[in-house]
Amino acid sequence: MRNNETTQTPEMMTTFGVIENYKPGIMDFDEYLERMEFFFDLTHITDDRRKLATFVTLVGKDVYRELKALVSPRNVHDLTLAEVKKILCEKYSSKNTLIKKRYDFYSRCQTLEESVAAFSADLRVLAQYCAFGDHHKDALRDRFICGLRNSLIKTQLIEDNMKTFEEAVQKARDLEIVERIARQS
Repeated sequence: MRNNETTQTPEMMTTFGVIENYKPGIMDFDEYLERMEFFFDLTHITDDRRKLATFVTLVGKDVYRELKALVSPRNVHDLTLAEVKKILCEKYSSKNTLIKKRYDFYSRCQTLEESVAAFSADLRVLAQYCAFGDHHKDALRDRFICGLRNSLIKTQLIEDNMKTFEEAVQKARDLEIVERIARQS
């Protein structure tokens, strides 16, 4: 077996996909847990001991090694799935990295070759982990306008006093099209 291949159980082979190992810092742990629950449903794994065994097997060797260190001197095998989830959530949950998520959001700027549509879509993804609450839409609008690379479009949006994120994106897309047409003429 090559290093990048995984051993699959009969339950895993009957699915439409597999759950890859969790990659800290790259994947969102809360989403990983949600996907594991779907995997359990899809593979009809209902017994908590089998869920624990499946989870510990699929989460990956690095996370397992970390888990062992976190629960030492206890044995992972003696824990419940709920205990394992709680321990790993304390370590990896996005709730523990709120400052990092907000940093990523607030420092995001439109790249040179990126369209307004792609930039706004990425901001939406970043914002969903920032726990802005009632400030969510304002934060999106403000970061969108501040992060635009084109200073003329940015100035126009500020002067037009855009009320919503959606308005700002639509106006910026329209201005982007006008600018592209003007360059081609």
